[in-house]
Amino acid sequence: MMIDRRLYQSTAVTDRFDEEAAGTAWCGVTVMRDGNAVLLSDQPALDWAADCMMFACDMARALNKHLHHDGFWYVGWTHPSSVFLLGSTGRTYQRAVMIWFDSDGDPAFTVEILDPIWDILNAGPDAWLEQCEIAWQRRKHLMIEVLDPKEGQTFKQAQGEAAPSARP
Repeated sequence: MMIDRRLYQSTAVTDRFDEEAAGTAWCGVTVMRDGNAVLLSDQPALDWAADCMMFACDMARALNKHLHHDGFWYVGWTHPSSVFLLGSTGRTYQRAVMIWFDSDGDPAFTVEILDPIWDILNAGPDAWLEQCEIAWQRRKHLMIEVLDPKEGQTFKQAQGEAAPSARP
């Protein structure tokens, strides 16, 4: 399944990052199925520390290759750190987020990491891939097996569709 290219840069993506950041700066990256990266930030110039950028790009590539589940993942950072790391060339952040968007471009859930960057990197990508897969399986269980939504009970918010409760 191909994702409409416009969904990767939709207001649903930026709105979700704004919510995740809770008034702080944020930046995020995804890798589309054709291999092109999409970088987004609430700041005009992306000033990420190299280790933050490396983690986000590597995780976005791996998640969208192996665990896309017919949607797409954004990996990013929120809550800039006030601590200056020796040798850092850019802004470091206190919170990593991996957000899964469904094939309609609607954000479904976030996996957050509050560990220091060195612990995140030391854990390795497989640890975070596993956490993301567990989160996706839990969401699937809740949405499909527990809630079991019927036709007309869900909507494509990212594509501008009105909520069922708002329809005439």
